[in-house]
Amino acid sequence: MLSAILLTSIASAEDEGNLDVGYRIALRPELYANPDHNPATENDSLFQTYQSVRLIVDSTWTNVKMRAAFQDVRLWGTEQTQAVSRDALAGLFEGYFELGNDELFLRAGRQMVSMHSEFLFAKANWNPYGRAFDGVTLHAQKGKKLSANARLLVWNTGSTFQSSCEDDPETIDLDECEGFEPESLNSYGDFVTIIDGEAKVNDAFVAQPFIIILDQNRTASEIERDRMVYSPGLRLIGSPTKEFSYELQGIFQTGRASTDVTHEAWSVAAQTDYKTEKWGTFARYENNSGDGDATDDVDNNFEAFLGARHKFRGWADRIGGVNSQIITLGTNYRPIDRVNVILNYHNLRLSNPNGLWYDFRLDVIGVPNTNNTDTNLGNEIDALINLKAAKGVSFKFGHSVFIPDGAGADIVAETMTTNDTQQPYHFSYLWIVAER
Repeated sequence: MLSAILLTSIASAEDEGNLDVGYRIALRPELYANPDHNPATENDSLFQTYQSVRLIVDSTWTNVKMRAAFQDVRLWGTEQTQAVSRDALAGLFEGYFELGNDELFLRAGRQMVSMHSEFLFAKANWNPYGRAFDGVTLHAQKGKKLSANARLLVWNTGSTFQSSCEDDPETIDLDECEGFEPESLNSYGDFVTIIDGEAKVNDAFVAQPFIIILDQNRTASEIERDRMVYSPGLRLIGSPTKEFSYELQGIFQTGRASTDVTHEAWSVAAQTDYKTEKWGTFARYENNSGDGDATDDVDNNFEAFLGARHKFRGWADRIGGVNSQIITLGTNYRPIDRVNVILNYHNLRLSNPNGLWYDFRLDVIGVPNTNNTDTNLGNEIDALINLKAAKGVSFKFGHSVFIPDGAGADIVAETMTTNDTQQPYHFSYLWIVAER
């Protein structure tokens, strides 16, 4: 099949193709105020400004496409040579060949990956660096009813490193490393395979089955790592009416977390939307499993992959896709053309009350009290004004506030070194984007 795509594409390509140049320029000053909820802490607020400039060049022939995208990303004030701008901050963002047509194509090279609503894999436009993978994508579809994708992506590159030995501190009289000689070890890296399809019965019912396989191998810091996670899932979407739409998703994960620990996890999500020309509203529920006992032989932490985070769990970054429940109510209103006002409420909870509280980067915020039964972490409110100044140019003014509650308030209290009353955490930003 791949040979047929290649031969057909080359044979039908013209001598001269079309050249299209695009760009994406983003600037985002942002303020983090009182992230530890302790008013007595000095100098814990952070103000910073990210800027990214991306140049995109597409060359297109019949059944052949090539893309090269380069970008420069910087955090204001961290350049070593601000006056002469000679820091080597620019690099390749995307670069791939694509052979075929809309119904059947093969894409090979560094590429962005977006899957469904971006719950599991997202382009990460919020991140100034974006996200792209080295890999191969095969796409096939029949009309507008059936389609399928198969992707093999590099999650982490391979490496070569030396083995090491450490004495067991509990056996002081025994030298476990006596006679040890380091050897050169190879790791072929980590890979992810994604196979997904779509079957559209009508506008009211679309089924999207998928399976994701993550293969993670040893590294210099984890020589014994041998992790394999299988994630079959099903997503159902539809729009029974012009105004109303829904989404249902279930994912089950199985495999091994390590050589002697199995992996069993799950995630469920449901969302309904109602939209008119001027306003809209939505409700969403999401639950991602978490592990409550790090000493047993089963890992229940959901593998959240690299999906969108702010889109589903709030902009304050207070919770991630592991051991989390999120209840969201949102509304938006368009008072005039090019202006959209958005207001979202999130109730953040633990899925397992005995598990860890992770933020959106999966860093640990805190640990619940022993025998905790309360899943409530707190409440977040997000407000956003989106102004589309011109075609491809937008200004977004956003503010988020998170107030810890329940188990969340107890966890925060454990980290405070004073008896001051807990204060909300605030996050504000202005995001300016121009793209073509």
